Amino acid sequence: MDPLRYLFVNDRPVELIPGPDGLIDCQVYDPETGTFRQDPSYIDRCVIGSASDTVVNINSTHGCRHAVVNCRQALDRPPCPIG
Repeated sequence: MDPLRYLFVNDRPVELIPGPDGLIDCQVYDPETGTFRQDPSYIDRCVIGSASDTVVNINSTHGCRHAVVNCRQALDRPPCPIG
C-alpha cells in the first residue's frame, strides 16, 4: 500500500502506511542498516508528538526519497527503494 504520510521525526524519515485491517503501520529509516524497519513506537511520536521530538511532515514520495538518499550518502551506502 502507498504510504499515508511521510515525515521526519528529528532526523529520521518515517512512513505511516495504512494496513488492510485499517491499522497504521509505521516504517522508520534505520541508519545502521540503511533500510526501513517496522517500529510502532513512532506512531505516537508522529501523531501526538513530544516536547523532545521535532516532527516535519514531508508529504511526498520525492521528499522522502531525497531525505533517504541524503541519509544513505552520509553512511556511504548505495540507494535503496522506497515505498
